[in-house]
Amino acid sequence: MLIELAPAARVQLRQIIDYLSDLNPVAALEPNRAIETSVLALSRRPIRVLSVLHARQRYP
Repeated sequence: MLIELAPAARVQLRQIIDYLSDLNPVAALEPNRAIETSVLALSRRPIRVLSVLHARQRYP
């Protein structure tokens, strides 16, 4: 299934994938798995993942 995202959503998803790849280096080697992991993480803990991203943007 193909889901088309708005440009801002693509950027945010890329940031989430990068963040999760930092936590799980194996996922970084398998982009499809990283995307799956991101979607699962968002469905389970959207506020925590996004708040970590916002904190990273404010305090790099």
